[in-house]
Parts: sequence; structure tokens; C-alpha cells
Amino acid sequence: RAVVYGSAAYEAVFLSGDLLVSFDGVTINGTYALDDVLTRYAVGDQIQIQVEREGEKQTVAVTLGELDL
Repeated sequence: RAVVYGSAAYEAVFLSGDLLVSFDGVTINGTYALDDVLTRYAVGDQIQIQVEREGEKQTVAVTLGELDL
């Protein structure tokens, strides 16, 4: 999926093609796993996300934003 301009992912400096590896220390194996983890957090929570970018893992600190549907 693309990173949307102005979104929380964009503000956290995510790039299209980044692969989400872990969310606040929880390994993410797919969309449903991320949905399950997200239910434990609220808008404004600060967490660590690990992504794989071009074969290298990087950890990014982010503040969770609200999802605009």
C-alpha cells in the first residue's frame, strides 16, 4: 500500500515498500495480527515500530493518530 501524504505513517517517515515487522515489540505476521494489536492502543499512545526497508530493519518511534475513513 502507498503511504498517504499527511497521514500518521507519512509523519513517521514511512516509505512505500516498507514492511512492518513489529509493533511495540509484537511481531506482525499479517493484516489480522496488526488489527488485533491495534485494539490495545489509543490515539496519542507513543510506541516503537520496526520496519524492514531495502533489506535492513529500522526502529521508528511514532505517536498513534486517528484513522480517517
